[in-house]
Formats: sequence, C-alpha cells, structure tokens
Amino acid sequence: MDTDESGTINRSELMAGCQDEGVQTFLQQMNMTKRDLMGLFNLLDDGSNSIPYEQFIDAFQKAQSQDTRIYLMVMKFQMQKLEKIIAETLQDRFGELKQDLSTKHRYGDTSRTP
Repeated sequence: MDTDESGTINRSELMAGCQDEGVQTFLQQMNMTKRDLMGLFNLLDDGSNSIPYEQFIDAFQKAQSQDTRIYLMVMKFQMQKLEKIIAETLQDRFGELKQDLSTKHRYGDTSRTP
C-alpha cells in the first residue's frame, strides 16, 4: 500500500490499496470492510493525513485480536482526538469572543446581544 515507499501511508494510498483484489479478499477473510480500515486510519492519524506504515500494520494486527487492551487503546485514541477537537474549538471560540468584546469596548457598544 505504501506505493511511494516513503515509509508512511496516506488516505489515497489506502483507498488505492483497497481496490486491489488481493486486499479485498484479505479484508473479507478478516471480516473487515474498507470502512473499518479507514476508521483505523482515522484513529491513528494525527491530522497530517499520513501515518507510519509500520504503525498502521501493527495497529491493524492488534485490532484483529479480541484482546480487551486493544479496545481500550482504540477508546484512548478516540478520546484523545475528541479532546483535541474540543480544545481547538474552545480556543477558537474564546478568541472570537475576545475579539468581539474588544471591538465592542473600543467603539463603546454596550448593548447586549445573545
């Protein structure tokens, strides 16, 4: 799947790899779908839209085990992603609010808007 041999895999490479008949057969044997594969990629992606190929393969193998630790790892990744999204959203909102308040104060706007 790492077609450019960069040592990382991106979404395009993953989707192209999923078109391969051998990969499709393998996924069927593993009782996985392309959606499952993309979900795993999304969990591991830190926002750069690429992940180390070895990390992806390792996570894929672990995801196939029925080990409770793996489920906890997946939940941890999901929580970390949610925490990052919430923190970024709050930071953006507070910045907008600060700017709005600064503008209103600068121009003497004391009216209250919801």
